[in-house]
Amino acid sequence: MAISTAQVKELLQSSDINAIRDTLDEIVRTESSYAESASKQEQLLKLQIMLQSRILMLQQSQNAGKAELCATYRRVASLWMRSGETERAVGQLEKALALNAEDAETLQLKARALLNLAKYNDAVDTQEKAIELLEANGGSSDEIASGFFQLASIFEAKGEFQQAIALLKKCGERDCVADKILAEIYGKIGCLYEKIGEDQFAVEALTKAHELYVKTKGENHCKTQEIAYLLEMASTSS
Repeated sequence: MAISTAQVKELLQSSDINAIRDTLDEIVRTESSYAESASKQEQLLKLQIMLQSRILMLQQSQNAGKAELCATYRRVASLWMRSGETERAVGQLEKALALNAEDAETLQLKARALLNLAKYNDAVDTQEKAIELLEANGGSSDEIASGFFQLASIFEAKGEFQQAIALLKKCGERDCVADKILAEIYGKIGCLYEKIGEDQFAVEALTKAHELYVKTKGENHCKTQEIAYLLEMASTSS
C-alpha cells in the first residue's frame, strides 16, 4: 500500500477511529504483496503499531468499554510479537488482562509470548487457565483442541515429549474437531514420536496426518508433501 508521510501524520493526528481502521484494513490486504521485501514488511508493521496505538489512545480518551480496549491491547501486542518485541507485547497483554482477567484469547496470546521468552512454567500456567475458561464458557471443540495443541507445543519446547504426546492424543480424541486441526495434531504426534525413537508409532500418526492433509488441502499442497516426506523417512527407519 502506498501511503505518504503526510497521510501518516494526518492519521496519527486524526480522531476518526473508523478512518484509521480502514487504513489498517487496507494495509493488511496488501501486506502479502511485499512478502519478498523485508524492509517494506518492517515499515508496514511499524505503521500498523503506530495506528493501532493511536486507536487505543482515542478509545481511552473516549472511555471505551473494557472489551473494546482489551481487544485493541491484544492487537497491539500481536504486532509487537511479530516485530520481535515480545517483552513489550507481554506488557500490552497484562494491561488487557487487567481489564478482563478471564479473556481466553488474550491469555493464549500471552502464553505464546511467554513461550517465546522461554518462560515455560508461566506459559503452561497461562495456557491451562485459557483452556479452563474455554471449557467453562462453552468454547467450540476446535477452539479447545487448538488450546491443547498450544499447551502441547509448550511441553515440547520444555523437552517433555511424552507429556506433549498425551495432550495431543487427548485433543485428537475430542468430538467434532475439524479435519484440518486433526491433521496438525497427528502430524505433530508423528514428529514427536520420531524424536523419542518410536518409529512405528510415528508412522501410524503420520499416515493419519497425511490422509487428513490430502483430504483438506490436496495431494500437491506443500504441507501434504512435507508430511509425505516425513512419513517416508519414518517408514524407512521403522
